[in-house]
Amino acid sequence: MVGHIDVFRRNRIRRLVQCGLDPKSIATDEHCSLATVYRYERASMMYGATHAPSLRSRGRPRRITEANGERLLEYLRSNDWATLDEQKTFLWEECDIEVDNATISRFLKRQRILLKIGERVSDRRD
Repeated sequence: MVGHIDVFRRNRIRRLVQCGLDPKSIATDEHCSLATVYRYERASMMYGATHAPSLRSRGRPRRITEANGERLLEYLRSNDWATLDEQKTFLWEECDIEVDNATISRFLKRQRILLKIGERVSDRRD
């Protein structure tokens, strides 16, 4: 018996099950347990694959949704130098959501928007 069955063998077992071969002969030929063949058969009927589909991402939903994020980005396009407090006030007044400055900073970082200008202090400095 093999502990881990790779993707190629899983798909081959699924195809053999779909062709209507006997589960005992499949288990013998593929060197796996009969329970594995039955489990793949059941998953194949339910999901069309040998395993259940992954669920959506877990955790809390984001405070700044995609729609609110787009509105914030539009606001930033028209007000280039808006501070985090001004952005926070905008989200409160326009979108009725209360967020921290850190939430806005994380959103901007995910969008790869940097509002800082990086300048070298000295040319001779490392």
